Amino acid sequence: MHSDARIDLISTGPEASDRLAEFIASASAPGDAFLLYGEVGAGKSHFSRAFIRAALKEPCLDVPSPTYLLQNTYEDATGRLYHHYDLYRLTDPSSLARLDLPSALAAGTCLIEWPERLGACAPAHPVTLRIACVAGAAEERRLFSLSFPDRDAARWVQVVRALRALGHRVGLDVQDQSGDAQA
Repeated sequence: MHSDARIDLISTGPEASDRLAEFIASASAPGDAFLLYGEVGAGKSHFSRAFIRAALKEPCLDVPSPTYLLQNTYEDATGRLYHHYDLYRLTDPSSLARLDLPSALAAGTCLIEWPERLGACAPAHPVTLRIACVAGAAEERRLFSLSFPDRDAARWVQVVRALRALGHRVGLDVQDQSGDAQA
């Protein structure tokens, strides 16, 4: 990972988490894979829902979690595909092969919840997003730790710079490496 292409943010609530997802969606490109890590209830599906709604420019779109289906696919007005995976219930490795992740990445953008289950099938250059509830804080505050790949580093460094500039205005507290908020 490129050292300048990572950022930690604390959202002040669901709306701020939505703004983060919308911003990341606007910077995404076909071939991007977003690996979403976090405990049950951390906000992976919430982030994915906001990302997909923003990408498709349909703020009221019903975006259910694909927990039982494993995958839902969406298409925007230009034909770009967005694949939303929830691998929580994946128990049989052969099921993973049937999902054909390489083809999905070649044709679109993938959001993958529970990527731990990918094993050797994990994408080579993912954006990693770790979501955690903030201990001792209001229930809706979340820590988002984003790490971007060296591939397309220039694009992701620009995203990080923009998030640092934009963060506080949309309810995202930018954290430095030691965990202290930056002004």
